[in-house]
Amino acid sequence: MNKTDMKKGMLIKKEDETGISLYRILELTEKILVIDCDKKIMPVWKEYEEFTDCEEVKQENSSDVLTALENMDAEDRKTASII
Repeated sequence: MNKTDMKKGMLIKKEDETGISLYRILELTEKILVIDCDKKIMPVWKEYEEFTDCEEVKQENSSDVLTALENMDAEDRKTASII
């Protein structure tokens, strides 16, 4: 994904050797502020280059998000956010 294609609030999916991770873009400056939708951690600033191989999760691809939510326990689902 190109830097110019990224937008605040976008949900993106990143696949690597450890599996699929979902991130929500919170802010875009010289770096990108993201929150990992699968883990209970604070948002972190990352380099754009870390997300060049990501793709946006669109409405028709929301099954990945729903699967991730279904795999969370009840307490984690309370803090998950889907726009």
